[in-house]
Amino acid sequence: MGDVIGALIDGKPYIYRVQTGDTIELVAANLAQIIQSDRLALTQAASISLPGARSVVVRTVRDCPAVFESRRQEKDVRIICWCPSPSTRDSVAAAIDTSLNQANFLSLSDGTAARITYRNTASYDQAQNALLYRRDLIYGTEYPTVINIEQPSMIFGAAAVNGNLIYG
Repeated sequence: MGDVIGALIDGKPYIYRVQTGDTIELVAANLAQIIQSDRLALTQAASISLPGARSVVVRTVRDCPAVFESRRQEKDVRIICWCPSPSTRDSVAAAIDTSLNQANFLSLSDGTAARITYRNTASYDQAQNALLYRRDLIYGTEYPTVINIEQPSMIFGAAAVNGNLIYG
């Protein structure tokens, strides 16, 4: 995947996909070789001469990155607050909940976003280990599984007009 160079000569397309390590001279030579299957094409360094050509259009394109969402997933996230008193636990949990309540989406490392929604709260008023008080905040997250792909670009379009294929 990568760069493509094409020449539309007198209405006929010729396409060459650039390979890793190709120099501009090698690209010209390879494109000229493809053209020579139908007509005369002369190369000198990075130039191609086309004796007798009436119309020449040359284009380059690059493959485009695309992201395909293959499925969506849901996971619950549990935030556990261990605090030395019930009032501290309530304050800490409220601050976290307020902050997450203001964010409908969280950015993920792959460039996508996870939707976050409040699900539940569980409080434990009895002292847990070593006089610690606990509150669990439970949020649901919904996020995509994506596949990154390279899509080839169109260099010349074709249309049938009165039974004839015309490139442009």
